[in-house]
Amino acid sequence: MKKIAIILIGIVSISTASIIDLGKTGHTYPIQEENFYDQIKEAAKKLNITKEGLEKKIKESVLEQSKGTTDLPFGTKVKRYSEKNYQILPEDIVNPLGRVYKHKGDKVLLTTPKPLDLCFVDGKNMKMLINQITYFDKVVKKQSGKNARCTYMVSNRSVLDLNRLYSPRLFYPSKKAYEERFMVKSIPTYIHIYKEMKDFYSFPMSMFKHEVKTKWKKY
Repeated sequence: MKKIAIILIGIVSISTASIIDLGKTGHTYPIQEENFYDQIKEAAKKLNITKEGLEKKIKESVLEQSKGTTDLPFGTKVKRYSEKNYQILPEDIVNPLGRVYKHKGDKVLLTTPKPLDLCFVDGKNMKMLINQITYFDKVVKKQSGKNARCTYMVSNRSVLDLNRLYSPRLFYPSKKAYEERFMVKSIPTYIHIYKEMKDFYSFPMSMFKHEVKTKWKKY
């Protein structure tokens, strides 16, 4: 027991004795590390970032993301055609065992239990966009029932204002991926999807220079 006590006293003595001034040798330099927050402020100044500037950049980014784009041509005449509701797989589908169930590029036939209506429209001219929306609203009700609504895919116009003006309709920024997924060939186009089929209705953009009276035969 005495031996253990002596060892503990020795350890404590060594720990205490280790806190000693060993003096200086060689050159010494003062610590000149900048304050962390000062560094951030300085970096922000160099990048010309201010609170107002940052808010402006965020708003511009949101606005840009809310605006759809398209490389598709405007329609030049009325067309109607139908096809099976196939989707070309963008990548392999793997089952839980790790085996490839379906390969990239395969065609998969999709079934829709409830009809779906999609309207690809262009908003470069606001008046013509309003005429497109007014027309397709009426067409969709005649085709799918009075409670039916079209899901709008909009190019060349931010959907933020449209969602406020036309709530509860749904507006999304159109992208190339959506156009390819639904095989859209021109703007504007209305797609009626039901069961295993897709009906396409494309229109000349010029017909929307004025409000269009709805003449629609349900197929």
